Amino acid sequence: MNNPRLLFTIVFSLFASLTTSYGFIYKEIESLSRVELQHQLKTTDLANEVDNEGDTLLHLAAENGNVMIVKEVLKHDPNAAMKTDRFNETALHNAAANGRVEIAMLLLKTAPEAFYIQGYMLGTPVCMPLDRAARNGHCALVRLLLHPGITPLHQGNPRKYCSPTTLHVAALRNDHEVIKLLISRNLVPINGVNSIRATALWDVLNRLDEKELETFRHYSSEYTAWLLIRAGCRDTTMTKEELEYFENMPMPTLPIPIGYLVNSNEHCLIQ
Repeated sequence: MNNPRLLFTIVFSLFASLTTSYGFIYKEIESLSRVELQHQLKTTDLANEVDNEGDTLLHLAAENGNVMIVKEVLKHDPNAAMKTDRFNETALHNAAANGRVEIAMLLLKTAPEAFYIQGYMLGTPVCMPLDRAARNGHCALVRLLLHPGITPLHQGNPRKYCSPTTLHVAALRNDHEVIKLLISRNLVPINGVNSIRATALWDVLNRLDEKELETFRHYSSEYTAWLLIRAGCRDTTMTKEELEYFENMPMPTLPIPIGYLVNSNEHCLIQ
């Protein structure tokens, strides 16, 4: 290009579009009253705009748990529930990842098909809302997404809705209630392997070998191993003695109130 002035004009225009095209700041919208928000939605294209991270207002409201904004956006434009961000995730993904049960119910009521949208934020083979909830330990939301009256889930192979390595993440976190839900609903292969060809049990057994493991984490990991082995999970590194130990032991007891084991804010009781 031989015209420096033209080059400057093009570069400046691109820069200006990058710095001014994003039409809102979430914190400012969050401070609006319901009437003010309704006015903004009616008189502007607020429901379709994105912030400087590429998120819509509905995505951010779902992430932050603002029920009022979610209700008003959906009332103004129900199609907003199906809009995706730069990771191809809908607002339902954000609600699921952050344990926003009421908001997830609103979104599913408006657009139940959002359950099937596959994102790629986690870099996993599947990244649907169910994955996002399970990987973050939100067992109440996992239950909601699995409820047949909420989501038309039970069509075809249930494993297509959840990444095989979600069980690894739940085992790594000792999220016992999530582990039981994943196994009982046949959502993951019990002996599925991750990128290094290891099963979920492999990580747990390695943790139990750590001498410095604190008492509670040891018992919690032992309970995780017990759950996995009782469900049929095996690992090639497991010795015959280890397998017999877990197969013959009663359900491990835990040294803290069991109701606060997974997520104290959700009171996920281990039965």
